[in-house]
Amino acid sequence: CPTQAETVNGYQDSDGCPDTLPVKDSDKDEISDDYDKCPTQAETVNNYQDTDGCPDVVENYKNETSEQITKEIKNNPPQVRLEMDESPIPINNFEKTKDSISSIINVTGNKIIMLDSKMYVTSKDKDFLSVVDDQTVFKIPLGSYVYTEAIAVSDSAKKIFINDERSNSIKIIDVVSNSVIGSIPVNGDPIVNDITKKLYIESSNVNVYDMNDFHLEKSIPFSSAITDMIIDENKNLGYVGVVNDTLVIFDLTKNRDIEKISDFYGDKFVLAEASHLLYYRGYSERGISVMDLDSKTIVKQLDVGYVTAMEFSEKYNRLYVLGSNTILIFDGHSNNLVGKINLPIPPISHYNDIEINQKTGKVYIVGTRFSLILDPECGCPEFLENLTTELQQKQIIQSRTNHRWTC
Repeated sequence: CPTQAETVNGYQDSDGCPDTLPVKDSDKDEISDDYDKCPTQAETVNNYQDTDGCPDVVENYKNETSEQITKEIKNNPPQVRLEMDESPIPINNFEKTKDSISSIINVTGNKIIMLDSKMYVTSKDKDFLSVVDDQTVFKIPLGSYVYTEAIAVSDSAKKIFINDERSNSIKIIDVVSNSVIGSIPVNGDPIVNDITKKLYIESSNVNVYDMNDFHLEKSIPFSSAITDMIIDENKNLGYVGVVNDTLVIFDLTKNRDIEKISDFYGDKFVLAEASHLLYYRGYSERGISVMDLDSKTIVKQLDVGYVTAMEFSEKYNRLYVLGSNTILIFDGHSNNLVGKINLPIPPISHYNDIEINQKTGKVYIVGTRFSLILDPECGCPEFLENLTTELQQKQIIQSRTNHRWTC
């Protein structure tokens, strides 16, 4: 390669060409040996430490059926208390919703984001970004294998930001040209503010970048490691959880903290902008707290079992919680449980992430064998029943020629 410099990395360094190290996965569990704590033993996929690469057993895990949890809620309604009102608030009886799985897509991955009604899906140790629109599925080449745990999107700039723990950088993808246009040399979770045109990268500090030219404007230090961060674009406020059990609220205009809330334990933040509620998962990964950001008080605790991911629908005012193989649906006014959907589980698979198209209200779920679309207005349970039957008969999705099946 006389016009391209050799990549000196211990792999074919004498051929004079740029290259990347091939991914080595000795135990074939889709976790590279670089990140696999047990490189000769396959990971047990059971939604418990599924990224460490080791076989394990979940202890004291209660896998309830829809009938069991419905009966339990009706017979033993949980009692929670409001900070400003000492009267107990019971969860309502299970209500019928129209939410139903409406489509299945032959795309797998671990993180998902929506932009202009397109679904963008990342996969660990893959060299492409999957894109799904109404009719087609295609791939955006990333140039090298990436190991990602976070993805963000800018509606205004038409850019997607992927953290790559392998190269300790943020890849920048332009969705107009469907190509990688650059990278930022820092490892962390990207967060976008489309109103101020700022990119925040959450690592040991919070680094603030201008999205016009991606230069570093400021690095905001924190006293302890960060558990999660979310921003309220309308109020121009950021909420940062740190491991010393503190929630830090800071002004995004002045880039300085304005308030600290102690005795705060959690991660996986979700913001309901209209009601100004913050939902977050506890450190045990098995419950959700609801904080009123105006009064700075916990108004409810949701006992939901294991929490993989969650998102809030502003269109339907509902919280959708992804468990190991279920979707729990909570009303955004009362925060009561109003629905549950058991997801189809083919052999050796699990679901990783959930995203909502805020314009249509449709819910997108990505897993290790396929992806699903949940329609809040579908009301089509027979589709899921037929799909589950096909999966049980081992008519695996990859054997189909089409990409999508619709209710």
